[in-house]
Amino acid sequence: MPPYDLLNLRYVIYFLGIGCALSVLLILARGARTFSFTFRKRSQQEIDDDIHTFGSGVQERNAPLPLFMWVLILAFFIWAIVYTITTGRTGL
Repeated sequence: MPPYDLLNLRYVIYFLGIGCALSVLLILARGARTFSFTFRKRSQQEIDDDIHTFGSGVQERNAPLPLFMWVLILAFFIWAIVYTITTGRTGL
């Protein structure tokens, strides 16, 4: 039997390793408050002071990512892991 079957396993291991590292970085970035690692929750006054208004009423603020986007990112990671494992096992 040729050693090509082991190549699929190697790619699965590479993907899971890189995926785990990126997941850890994503979790650390999610926990960061305005690019500083602090465990203190921002007060409503600090959030209100952080809003910048441009012309024609457009507002910019530093707000957390909506829950829908976190679910979408999580669903992508789950799909990518399942897809990689499936293609690694079947060789497609």
